[in-house]
Amino acid sequence: MTKIVLTILLASTLGGPKPPCRWQGAQPYGAQNPDVKLLISDLWSPDDAVRDSAKAGLVKVGPNAGPYLVSLIEEIRNHPKQHRFATGKEREGELFYQDPAAHAEMGKFVIDWRLVYDCVDVLGDLRYSEAAPIIIRVLTEREPCDLLETMGYEHYALVKIGEPAVPPLIDAIRNAASIAESIWGDGTDIRPCLSVANAEQLAGRIRQRAAMALRDIGDERAIPVLEDLLKPGQPFEYGNGYVQYALRVLRARPQNVGNLAAPVTTEEPVEARIPAVVSQLWSSDDSVRRAAKVALGKLGPIAEPYLVSLLSDIVDHFDNPHFATGKEPEGESYWRDPLGHVDFLDRFEITGRLALDCTELLGDVRSREAVPIIVRLMEQGRTLPAYESRGPVSLALLKIGEPAVLPLIEALNRAPSIAASICRERNQKVPDAGCSPEKLADRIRVTAVGALAAIGDRRALPTLEELLKPGAPQHNKAIDALIESAIGRIRAKSAG
Repeated sequence: MTKIVLTILLASTLGGPKPPCRWQGAQPYGAQNPDVKLLISDLWSPDDAVRDSAKAGLVKVGPNAGPYLVSLIEEIRNHPKQHRFATGKEREGELFYQDPAAHAEMGKFVIDWRLVYDCVDVLGDLRYSEAAPIIIRVLTEREPCDLLETMGYEHYALVKIGEPAVPPLIDAIRNAASIAESIWGDGTDIRPCLSVANAEQLAGRIRQRAAMALRDIGDERAIPVLEDLLKPGQPFEYGNGYVQYALRVLRARPQNVGNLAAPVTTEEPVEARIPAVVSQLWSSDDSVRRAAKVALGKLGPIAEPYLVSLLSDIVDHFDNPHFATGKEPEGESYWRDPLGHVDFLDRFEITGRLALDCTELLGDVRSREAVPIIVRLMEQGRTLPAYESRGPVSLALLKIGEPAVLPLIEALNRAPSIAASICRERNQKVPDAGCSPEKLADRIRVTAVGALAAIGDRRALPTLEELLKPGAPQHNKAIDALIESAIGRIRAKSAG
């Protein structure tokens, strides 16, 4: 009922059906690139597989795709009253605006915000620093549809862009009141899930969403700005959980470390610098590691073979220690007494952290070659809590998309034998390891089911349905709800 009311308000506010808007491909930085324009036109497709392929293609193009994507976001946000319909679904989109209650299911063919989020997602994966201002504009104008302020493509894109996003995020905090007044005063621009009561509340949401992005970027320049928000007479003088948590995290991080992964101004070939940048992933300093990830993300496909090789080596020797640079004694202390030095895990003993850094970067470049290795990492069952089906491994496989489907289905089918083999070897190597084949098989299922549900490929349905039948391989029945949800999501996606 709430959704129908919102759609009626949306249609009435915007004045019913209007001619659909098609992107003209304005590109302010030199000659037009027909390949990029063709890929961006595919973002209008109602077929998710076509859109995902287009996003992967844009990432492969690299920074040259950035200006086109920024231009498209600007065009959409500067003309919010112009409708944009999925290709070939213009009639359905018009029906939605004529009668939202009767044609609510047609709302999925009105794709203004979907286009924005697709562009933001790709710009983040490209680490395209010039996009930071327009992405922050999206962050300020968008009202999250859930209560997790950090969720959303714009948040993750800004974190991936890193340091270049810090000054405009600070500006957004300082100018939140005027930004909110401007947004609130424009009654024609209806944003998804807008639930605040006035401009002052909207300004508060802008400040805390920006604070969460600054927290995850981890730049010390944010500290005095956030501290000011909590002073007497300031917006959050009575406290704000998001801002206070961001401050705790920022204060706990080492600061004043230069960007050791930044490109150097020499004639040295880019490929020759990649090993040195990759080596920074071993740093015990989060700021150095984040800088390395930003640099590798910008290199994109050029860095892919190095990351595939590193991840393969980690997975091949997952039960061997990997220590942060210069922190070998601390790492050894963890291995001798894990319970007594639990805080050393991921700080000084970095096997899982390294694996997930590589996985995230390979997902961002949609690396087909990485799929078998990422699936093998998933099968190790050591990088995520058992309840996690939306962690870095699942998200990377989702971004890679169709090439991951068959390996994931095979992992589901073979989960018991895979888990038995891994646990047998692990328990022989460390007698008190306590590796349970049943629990490991369930962890494999949780991650694989979550990834398959997100990808939405119908080829997964027979395997998922088989798991719910009597006589299926024994598993934790709590997973059945996840499987049923996955089946429903895939069927709904296919029907759309």
